[in-house]
Amino acid sequence: MNLKLILIALMLTALSYSDKKTMNVGYSVIYTVEDEKWEDVNNDIQSAISDKGIVISYTSHAHKMLNRTAKATGFKEGVYKNAQIHLFCQASLSHKMTKQNPHVISGCPYGISVYELRDKKNTIYVSYRKYPEEEKSYKGVIDLQVAIIEEALGL
Repeated sequence: MNLKLILIALMLTALSYSDKKTMNVGYSVIYTVEDEKWEDVNNDIQSAISDKGIVISYTSHAHKMLNRTAKATGFKEGVYKNAQIHLFCQASLSHKMTKQNPHVISGCPYGISVYELRDKKNTIYVSYRKYPEEEKSYKGVIDLQVAIIEEALGL
């Protein structure tokens, strides 16, 4: 294979990865999806989790709680139009993680959030919690969350 073809392949790979539209905010890695319905993105995330043979153990309806309690806590309204957090564990991965370090038990369950802001129409966000880079036992969890999100978003 000649060098020119290798360089073109590398450039195309770099361009495809730049379309992911991710950002880091605090302890979250956030993917941005434009011009999709929240319900569709949320269903795609749930399906991608199930497609891995994983059962969602709990879905937090975060937007409902925040909207319900906004006025009582001094806020006019909640910031989310829709927001759910899907919590799940993969048994073999959790066993491996806690075998490497039994003190990371709080890393399970893992969660993927799907949300829509009231003031940002036509944009859906999908995020997961970053784990400390120095704690190598979380690598499999991060890889799983990224695989689920990328499958759901077609990346």
